[in-house]
Amino acid sequence: LFRFSDLRMLGSGGAPEATPLSVNDVRGAITIGGLQDDESSGENSGGVSRGADVPNAYPNLAPPPRNQTVHKATDVLGGVVSSDLVFEDKTSPSLSGTHVDMEGEGPPPLKQQEVLLDGLPAGTEEGTGGTPPHKLHLSQDGAVGSVERHEEDWDDVSGPFLGNWSRLISKHYYYILLALVGTCFAMSIFVMYGPADERCTPGATTGQMTVCDTTPYDWSLPFGNASLFKDAYLNAIESVEDDFKTLTGGDTGQLPERSAAAGDFSITFIFQHDDGSDSTIYTPLKIQAMCRAEAVITQHPLWKYFCPLAADGTTCAGQMLSAPSRFYLTAQERADCPLLSQDVVTAREKSLMSNLLTSTNGFFVNEATTEGGYTNATRSMLQLGQPLRGFTGEDDSKDDQQLVYRILAQGVTCGAGGKAKIHDNSKFKGFDTTSPCEGKADGDKIVGIEQKVFDHFQMEGFPKSGQFQGALRSPYFTMPLIKLDGESTLKARFFSGLFQQLEFNRVVNGDLNFAILSVAMVFYYIYFHTRSAAIATASMFHIVISLPVGYFFYFNVFQYHYYSQMHILTIFLALGIGADSVFVYVDAWKESGKMHTIKTNAGRVHFSLNRTAQSCFNTTFTTVMSFVATCLTPIMPIHAFAVFASIVMSINYLLVISYTPCIVFIYHIHLGDKGGFCCFCNGAATWCKWQETSGADTIEAREADPLYGCCCYSKGEKNLPKPESMHEESAVRRSESQQERESLETLLGRMGAVQRFMYNRYSPLLCGPGANSPFYKKPVACGIILFFLGYFAFMISSAAQLTPPKTEELWFPEGHMHNSDFFTRLSDGWKGTADNQYMRASITVGVDEMERPNYNWFFPGRERGAVRWDPSFDLSKADQQLFFLQACDAVQAHECPSGGDSPCKGGKLVRSGQTVSCIVRDLLNRYKATKDASATVIPEGDFFQTYKDYLSTASKPLQSSIKQVIGASDTKVLWASITFMTSADAQSLSNARGHFIHDNLEELVNRLRAGAPAGMQTIFFTDLERAGAGFTWTAVEDALIQNLFTGFSICFPVVFCVLVIASGNLLLALYATTSIAMIVVGVLGAVQVYHGWDLGIAESIAGVIVIGFSVDYTVHLGHMYKEAWDQPSREEKTRFALTHMGGTVVGGGLTTALSGGVLFLCTLLFFTKMGTLLVWTIFLSMAHALLFFMACCAVMGPTGNFGSVHYLLRVCKEKLGIGKRS
Repeated sequence: LFRFSDLRMLGSGGAPEATPLSVNDVRGAITIGGLQDDESSGENSGGVSRGADVPNAYPNLAPPPRNQTVHKATDVLGGVVSSDLVFEDKTSPSLSGTHVDMEGEGPPPLKQQEVLLDGLPAGTEEGTGGTPPHKLHLSQDGAVGSVERHEEDWDDVSGPFLGNWSRLISKHYYYILLALVGTCFAMSIFVMYGPADERCTPGATTGQMTVCDTTPYDWSLPFGNASLFKDAYLNAIESVEDDFKTLTGGDTGQLPERSAAAGDFSITFIFQHDDGSDSTIYTPLKIQAMCRAEAVITQHPLWKYFCPLAADGTTCAGQMLSAPSRFYLTAQERADCPLLSQDVVTAREKSLMSNLLTSTNGFFVNEATTEGGYTNATRSMLQLGQPLRGFTGEDDSKDDQQLVYRILAQGVTCGAGGKAKIHDNSKFKGFDTTSPCEGKADGDKIVGIEQKVFDHFQMEGFPKSGQFQGALRSPYFTMPLIKLDGESTLKARFFSGLFQQLEFNRVVNGDLNFAILSVAMVFYYIYFHTRSAAIATASMFHIVISLPVGYFFYFNVFQYHYYSQMHILTIFLALGIGADSVFVYVDAWKESGKMHTIKTNAGRVHFSLNRTAQSCFNTTFTTVMSFVATCLTPIMPIHAFAVFASIVMSINYLLVISYTPCIVFIYHIHLGDKGGFCCFCNGAATWCKWQETSGADTIEAREADPLYGCCCYSKGEKNLPKPESMHEESAVRRSESQQERESLETLLGRMGAVQRFMYNRYSPLLCGPGANSPFYKKPVACGIILFFLGYFAFMISSAAQLTPPKTEELWFPEGHMHNSDFFTRLSDGWKGTADNQYMRASITVGVDEMERPNYNWFFPGRERGAVRWDPSFDLSKADQQLFFLQACDAVQAHECPSGGDSPCKGGKLVRSGQTVSCIVRDLLNRYKATKDASATVIPEGDFFQTYKDYLSTASKPLQSSIKQVIGASDTKVLWASITFMTSADAQSLSNARGHFIHDNLEELVNRLRAGAPAGMQTIFFTDLERAGAGFTWTAVEDALIQNLFTGFSICFPVVFCVLVIASGNLLLALYATTSIAMIVVGVLGAVQVYHGWDLGIAESIAGVIVIGFSVDYTVHLGHMYKEAWDQPSREEKTRFALTHMGGTVVGGGLTTALSGGVLFLCTLLFFTKMGTLLVWTIFLSMAHALLFFMACCAVMGPTGNFGSVHYLLRVCKEKLGIGKRS
């Protein structure tokens, strides 16, 4: 294609001028030598016709006769000619070039172009002209110059990287493939069997890609105040452990075995009428059914090792929060569960319905229940004891204790000699005296209470039993219903932290099985798109192998030794990105086979690699950058996942430009046409007789291929079929007819359905009647733009309403027993709440700082640091004692309004009926009782001795309580704390509620700090909930939202820069970036509008990742719009981009949507949410790329130099005088 923009002027001396010539500068008559009309043909004079790739671009342009002047009016847009006169010589490749300017001042902008055709010898008998020279001479107003061909010569593989790499692939594809596959296998084997990190999985010696044991500290911010303050309080207690033992004369600080309740592991039942009837739940039959349900647990052989102990220290204590225990008063009755008489039930129900607000009776009844009334639902709690034998208290080796408690839920395997097998290095001594495995054989299993409860309620999962029990369908999807004769059915639901952890592991492992289904679905679509099972199989290998290869670098190079279930989500992301990259390469390879300018296989590899390397680099880089932005999160599991995903995406890109070309080339040699097939069938098939002609380069490659030669030529030349329709020499060199440029109709005939639809149907609808038509003649494109802008405005308002979760983050769907309704019912709607369900807090003084010198982020349960004491703290001083006493009074009186987002009840911070634990007041009372009754403070010289006397005379339970509020060395008190039970329900602490009580406490502590004397300025507060809960979780939710906006601030500038580089045009980059912003807002808006979700974990993670995934299809189409340099109008550029890349975009989108759609089958809400967000991302990305972005290109797409970065840089250089000759 000859265009004025392809002119490169030469000076009179023949040397190229440094300054380019733009189209505006051309005027007058330009004589182009090198073309001559064909006298024997009445059509296409001189072999010159309108460009076949731009039909209808110039409907009024007729082929020019010899030595005639052709006039074509052109529009001038901003000093740049917006359309060029285009001719095509059918024997020549398409010409391209750069704009070149003549020296001196240019004349006024061109309004009319005059082209004189002159030159070449006549063509052959077939009417084709000769091959034009590389340089065509021209002249203008006496100036002499030429038009040079600047098209990329893909057969030239001497380039610095891609050219040489293409040459190596086409010559040494077997060696490269074997090296790649061997390296990948070696890395994968090393990952599977290499040395493990026992900090990740204690006891593991081999296997690096192993899911690490979870700890309560994983999802916490180790250097955030919430985590630092909680650790400072706990470490303060631990730091003075030895001194405490010395002061008490032994180990009296240890709580007696199972003398307290372990609230985190209690088992809660909720019983209610299945039909919702408004009648008492306490009937003889229903109470008996409740008793039998609890007896499944209390009569279990493992229960006696975990129940709270009575005063005798040997038998299980009564369960004060068990509803059946209020009716069955003895242990024997609770074991046998006899049917009680109606009179007994009525009398005991009456007792239960009294004192609802001043006793624990309110725990069992609905919030609306009145004194002397009835309740139509009840809850019942079985509490476990703590500390277990071998542990000193609740905080002693908490992870170890949690694993031991889990034995009760999941059961235990018996070993030799009647010993129970538990995890290594455990401090648990409960099975030392008596073992549940006594009399049982080695390998016998004692089933845990969870399975016993399943059996009692006839709850079955799928599979029903075995290692993968409930993996595909959890037993918790079966609602426990107890049918009673003559009464309504009793509905029972139950919950325990132990059960939830087992269910979480069960569901996660089951959900991960769907990754196999995702792989299968993507395989079949790749097969459908490429029409090759071989390429589909090889592509799936490269996608799947990228995970262990990526993990090799993740674990061994970057030294990330943390691996969780979240990491496995990467397979779903890799499937979509990997398949999209394969489509780009395979489609480019197919297109290269139809280009007459590419005559060698190395050239085909070069062309395909060039397109894939550029296009996929842009998409991979932006995706990786979105993960890099996610890496900035202070939340360790998300950070580690993002690092791993970015490495896998990078490995996937490297494989697609190294492994995939080898696979496609081998496929081409052996299976690409009938010549490859026929050798393997020994020429016996009938269709081998009319096989298609293979190119000379392919025939040479087959002759050099050892596998082909072994399988084919070794059978003898006589066995090779000889095509009947061609001469011998035609098998060696292409025929002249093959060198002709194929017509667009021929190309369309070979295109797929999507490409034909894009060209024949969609493009004309979008682009209007002709070239450079005004926007009002493109109503469809304008309508699409207006619709998407309107939808964008609506989604902005919707996305702006997203807030952190108003309730606790849920993990299971509505059909699951542990759904949102159940968790709400666990804590809300009851008259009273158990003491252990209220948040406990402390205000501490004496600690200057929490230091973490050897902290490892990836193993947060280890080396959590130590406190540094405040040297100015001295509680023996009068001013500090007075301040401490005032602080106790301030905490007791502090208000916490109820209602709205407040979790407080009763209007006070401290729970009604509770008093704060004020150790200084206790010591002062001791001093007043023994020394001076009128004292207001303890004299400095008597303070420490008073503390020692108080500690030595206290009972063991009291000593344990003292240990939680004060600590000392052997000479002075080092720290002290005010502890209290708040009025906030810790079980329903949403982000908003967490912030409310946190801010309330912070306001109180700031007020106290403002009036604190020296030594008390380091006062701080913390909740006393388990690690990862309370204020620490509130901080995590805040960090998720902060990371979302940080990711936006990083990703959007990066994406814009990548798009500018990829498209080379500022206007295209602006359209694409706008599209991506609309996609992100659309996804977040859909979360709020269509699903009603909050901005939780999955939504915050996906919000940043969406940016990377939404870039892909827009970049592909923008890249092809840029590649359509030989198309003179924006309409033809748009059509070119849609035709050549539309099928790849659709294919890549469908495979990613399929891989993400499989997540809909998962049980865990996190996975289903990620799947939903991924599908929304792909749907909106395809819609915005194919509709909005292409509509913008069709209506306002850049042509000529408009928006060109290269042109702008050149103008800037000219203005600044850079590069001018002296």
